[in-house]
Amino acid sequence: MNIGKKILASLAIAVASLSASASPINIGGVVWDPDHMGDFNGVAGLIYQDADANRAISGYGVVTFLNGQDNSSFCPGCELEFEFGGYTLSNIDGGLDPLNDPSGGLTQFFEYTGGWVRYYVDYTPEGITDVNLLTAANTGSGGGDNLLWLDLEGAVGSGVETTFIGGPLFNAAAGAGDFNVVGGAAASNLDTNSVLLQSGEFADLTFGSNFTALTPNGDGTSSSTGSASFNGNSIPEPTSLAIFGIALLAFGANARKKLM
Repeated sequence: MNIGKKILASLAIAVASLSASASPINIGGVVWDPDHMGDFNGVAGLIYQDADANRAISGYGVVTFLNGQDNSSFCPGCELEFEFGGYTLSNIDGGLDPLNDPSGGLTQFFEYTGGWVRYYVDYTPEGITDVNLLTAANTGSGGGDNLLWLDLEGAVGSGVETTFIGGPLFNAAAGAGDFNVVGGAAASNLDTNSVLLQSGEFADLTFGSNFTALTPNGDGTSSSTGSASFNGNSIPEPTSLAIFGIALLAFGANARKKLM
């Protein structure tokens, strides 16, 4: 009896320890470790951004690092690409910004509403390293051939509608915002509501971006290039741990019967 109880207790501890140390997650060929110190964080080092005549922004890009791993490690044989849009200018705030303008001049900050980002796994990647070669055609759904990996909507971070705030940073621009997960293959692993917003609501991911100054295209639109980082938490895959745990407990129960 005592030996049987000890076996069951040891097995329970083993299962608990397995649950505390999650296995790497693989969704559609994109792999990351939820035990990483940043849990789920990445860098999109290649982004092309457009602004229309009303300064609404859209664009596309490629994720270059995920949890500190480069593309060959987090997406071997594939590429994690994305497109974004729907960010509509809602307000322009002026304020003194001596860091960016030592003369104390008026600096404008732009508030946006709405916004969406869709990540796709491209299984026939072009391996583009020049941001100017990116297009909507080589970063999107690929006509349905690419996997919709994550579908995000802009989360209201401040006020009653603001999802993104951007402004000048020396001779460039920087911005920040938040996302809610609304779909995609990885949705169940990243829909955590773990980011507390200034509005008092919760979001799933937060991001920051840095871009060159917008360059006029001569038709009322403008464009820029840059990079962004994103952070959030992930929910580990429970299946393999649960199966192994059940097997261990079954083994323990069988051993206990023999000892009785």
